[in-house]
Amino acid sequence: MNIFELRTYTLHVGKLNEAIQIYNDLGWPALEKYKKNNELTMLLASHNMKEVERLCNSVVMMKQGKIVDRGTCNNLINKHGRENLEATFLKIARSKNELE
Repeated sequence: MNIFELRTYTLHVGKLNEAIQIYNDLGWPALEKYKKNNELTMLLASHNMKEVERLCNSVVMMKQGKIVDRGTCNNLINKHGRENLEATFLKIARSKNELE
């Protein structure tokens, strides 16, 4: 397993050097395309929910180091009654009861 930290992101890939080069040259859209064509697994830690919605099939929401919810983007949005993942993230982050 290869793990490489890239800014606030953590990226786990089998072909790490190739993926890093793609990101450095062309950015996230190119890496997203590479992911779709190469059975790539990425672990992305981000507060940018638009990016998360675009890149992730599965999401884990954490608060104070504990997992408070998980699912697909649409699953979490619907479950928390919000319009998008950013609003869902803010609801979870601001709620006092999410850890109970």
